[in-house]
Amino acid sequence: MFHQLKTHPDFVAPLKPHHTISLVSKMPAKFVENLEAIVLLGGTTKQRKSAYRRYGVYFSNKIFIHAYPKCQLERRYKHAPKPSILNEYKRAGARIEKLSSTLSIQFDKHSLRKFFEQDVLVHEIGHHVDRANFHRKTHKKIEGFAEWFATHYGFHARL
Repeated sequence: MFHQLKTHPDFVAPLKPHHTISLVSKMPAKFVENLEAIVLLGGTTKQRKSAYRRYGVYFSNKIFIHAYPKCQLERRYKHAPKPSILNEYKRAGARIEKLSSTLSIQFDKHSLRKFFEQDVLVHEIGHHVDRANFHRKTHKKIEGFAEWFATHYGFHARL
């Protein structure tokens, strides 16, 4: 059920199989029923060069968790991310500093792992839980459920 691909040297693997197994074992069994695999991806040169950031993907009863580029462990923003995104980073323990004209967000190993455990992995499990409703919902509602699920079961339940 769990697979970890070799991590590219320019990436950090935020989750290890033992983190994933531990978290999934704490979930009610009905939430992970028929979940075929959780794959911890290793990152690629093409992904490192891309400005588009993906944390995880749910597809066909499988969860794919992306590796995180080392070059993005500290990011500076001219315009702050949405408050809901900042809250996710804060809950995980990322250091957020307002500088003169930018906002700096820094992850260390611990805060990145916590973010991926509490928000990313549980968000993707939320998609698995809600998979029967995909054809009836808009993308916004599908993502809304997964966000609620991650907040409720990842952060508030302190898995």
